Amino acid sequence: MLNLLRPAMRLRPLTASLDTRFAIRSLHMTGVLRQFNNFDPSDELQPRIKKVIDPDNQTAGPFNNKLFKIADEPLYSAPATFQVALAKKSAFTLGLIGTYASYLFFHYPLLPDLGGYLALGLWIPFPLATHYLSPYVAKISRIYRRGEPETLENMTKDETVLIETISLIGRKPMCWIIHLKDLKVVNKRGGWANWEYTNPKTGDQHVFYVSESNGGFKMDRIWGITERNAGIDSGR
Repeated sequence: MLNLLRPAMRLRPLTASLDTRFAIRSLHMTGVLRQFNNFDPSDELQPRIKKVIDPDNQTAGPFNNKLFKIADEPLYSAPATFQVALAKKSAFTLGLIGTYASYLFFHYPLLPDLGGYLALGLWIPFPLATHYLSPYVAKISRIYRRGEPETLENMTKDETVLIETISLIGRKPMCWIIHLKDLKVVNKRGGWANWEYTNPKTGDQHVFYVSESNGGFKMDRIWGITERNAGIDSGR
């Protein structure tokens, strides 16, 4: 009888140690945050580009891989993409919690109605996060037209970039196909937006925020183009 129980007795400490190790690892802050927010820009295997906004054609649809191809290395990768996405999603989640709490206050007679109005105030961070964090650019990549030789003349003739921002609630990226000639440097929203795109057909404008300290020499030329488009000559 003891001989039959010995294998199980040997396995029990190992199983317990594995369970303890898994529990400790699952409580790690980074793991919890990444489970809470499924937008992970560091995961190159994640299918990021599902829908592209092309302002010239006023359409939003899948990326046209037959017509365009994206450069292997991005020109710019934002340093705080994960944190911005988490902040937007947290603000939206806080508003949902406030809505549910206000429902409880208004529908239960024992709870004061004042608590319901205060709970609705939990929606305040969401419009603030939308206003200040929507321009944040997560990634900028160069786009090439298929079938054209990758010569310097073709690359600089009508430069087009793919600008990735973060969606309204921070769950997925929003991608914009934009010509560099339509971008210029601005200072709007209290410094939270420093690029502005103007649609040459409709005149519609959209702002972006790009960190000037990231991107290195690859972005210096892009910054020079956007500054010259705004009438600024900084020598770039």
